Amino acid sequence: MNNQPPLTALTIKDIESMGTLAEAKEKLAQRDDNHILEVSRLLNSVLISAERWVEIVKDMADGNDPLIQQAEADELVAKQLIVRTYRLGGES
Repeated sequence: MNNQPPLTALTIKDIESMGTLAEAKEKLAQRDDNHILEVSRLLNSVLISAERWVEIVKDMADGNDPLIQQAEADELVAKQLIVRTYRLGGES
């Protein structure tokens, strides 16, 4: 997002180094919270939350057309986070 490098995937070794299962769970929850805050900061939007952006990206990554409101689409296109494409009706 916004030319930021993708998040580094965790390995089993990373998780094992977090301590006990309870400590790992807490650290992973904090990591998720930090990522959501960073996405919110980068989105800089009152219209689209980080959680909504994750939902849109997940749909697109799964090959599905996300259900995006017109205002959401306009903002995401303006921020160059998505590209609007068109196709002929009746074709999938």
